[in-house]
Amino acid sequence: METVVVRRTIPAPISETFDWISNGHNYTQTAFFLHARLVREGREAPFGTGAVRRFTFPIGVVQEEITQYEPPYSLHYQVIKSVPPVNHQGGAVRLTETPDGTEVLWTSTVELRIPILAEKITHLVVPAMFGRAFSGVLDAAELALGARARS
Repeated sequence: METVVVRRTIPAPISETFDWISNGHNYTQTAFFLHARLVREGREAPFGTGAVRRFTFPIGVVQEEITQYEPPYSLHYQVIKSVPPVNHQGGAVRLTETPDGTEVLWTSTVELRIPILAEKITHLVVPAMFGRAFSGVLDAAELALGARARS
């Protein structure tokens, strides 16, 4: 298993940052997420607890369920299906208001479920691939929320 951790301060209010990040459709503003679909709406909000989101990447597909939704402070999720297959111990996006905006801490613990050399390939591939994907989403959030602030 590998735990990927990405931390960033986005110069925007916490509620706007949470709303942007919790909406999986925004992820397609990055090169890593080709398509996003809300398979099932959540109980308290479209992307809330119980929501199922499906993301298509250049190298596969991930379907995840939102397991905890506490606006504007945290969002937790669990991968329920993926190609290639993974063991996922959960992911979380935690937000904290700071004098400079909103600190975002994104973590996910995952292992590729492949028959040969799973541990080694997970160690080599997962941190770079997931780290790049999460950083790309936060780059897009910063760009979009910064553009809102300027207009």
